[in-house]
Amino acid sequence: WRVPVNSDGTEANSPWVGFTKENGTWDNGWSWDDKAKYPAPGHRNSSATLNNTTPNGFYWTASPSTNNNNQASILSFNGSTVNVSDNNNRALGFSVRCVKE
Repeated sequence: WRVPVNSDGTEANSPWVGFTKENGTWDNGWSWDDKAKYPAPGHRNSSATLNNTTPNGFYWTASPSTNNNNQASILSFNGSTVNVSDNNNRALGFSVRCVKE
């Protein structure tokens, strides 16, 4: 088991390759067939306050941001968008979802 790498095209082994809103199902989180279910819990900001709670989800990857040294790659989504190669500040409290190798 491991934290997944990003899916921006630089990491061929990402389990999130192919995750789009067109091939997923929304129900207060996204499901992609029987591959994965990602609830939408929001996140904690740098002051430990809950932000962007349902219908937003944010999950860390094991990949640093290619744009900014203070950021890391994340999976982010809501009921109308899915971004498998988003970036955000490392100080935020996002969920971690391990995947089986």
